[in-house]
Amino acid sequence: MLLGVAATSLAQSPEESPEQLWTDAVAAEADADPVGARRAYLQLRDAAPGTRLARRAEARIDWIDRRMDGPLAEVMRARANPNDPRALERLEAALHDAAPSLIVREGWALLARARERSGDSRGAALAYRRWLELATGDERERAASGLAHLLERTGDPAGADRVLERAGSAESANEIRAARLKRTARLASACILGLHVVLLFAMARRLEQRWRALVRPSTVVLLAVLMVPMILAGAYDPASRDSFVWLLVTSLPLVALAILAGATESESKTKRGVLAASAFIAQLALGVLVYTR
Repeated sequence: MLLGVAATSLAQSPEESPEQLWTDAVAAEADADPVGARRAYLQLRDAAPGTRLARRAEARIDWIDRRMDGPLAEVMRARANPNDPRALERLEAALHDAAPSLIVREGWALLARARERSGDSRGAALAYRRWLELATGDERERAASGLAHLLERTGDPAGADRVLERAGSAESANEIRAARLKRTARLASACILGLHVVLLFAMARRLEQRWRALVRPSTVVLLAVLMVPMILAGAYDPASRDSFVWLLVTSLPLVALAILAGATESESKTKRGVLAASAFIAQLALGVLVYTR
């Protein structure tokens, strides 16, 4: 019955231009009125056939027609007011009472993402699971990916793995594993950096140099220069930034050793030269390992 009413095209008012009809249709969509929007799009299509606006109106008519058998109005309302709890509650109630359809699946997807943005992890998980139950094909993979990422962020990696295994989403599983490895690498980097700081002070004391030898203007400039390749690499290819970060972090003790060796007056020039050369060679070897890993 709703589709029959929507198909009725009213006569166009003389003063309504195609642009005004388009504005009316968009406003009707924003007001969660699919019948009024479809009516305005039909008037526009008939009033200006072959034009760009008419083609856009035809696309919107097709979009509405494929979703009319379901809670389309509530989905429109929630899409226009994604941060309104009342709109989301009305949408959820309408989705529970509706038969499975394209617009119902889109509604669950919209609700899941809106709940997730608002911080309602439990509500988002329930919506994702309902969407996953109804989805097929590529849409099922998107639903599984969204739910898995949510579970991963809320501290349930085992649940995320189960969801991806049931959905057969290999690509999303790889993304989850990559994110876990990235978090592990960050933790390892922080531990290594802390160890490096301890080693730096130990070397400074061993070489009878005060910590000020490591913060002289020349040393600060040197460290700033070492960061230039990392910045340039990240700007050119963000995927290579991790290699440069690892190179920079692991090179710091070697650079500090060379600085301390050169600043130590109590050691012989030969010994200082050996220390500096060793640090330089070790840094080159480290660079080769990082770039070729």
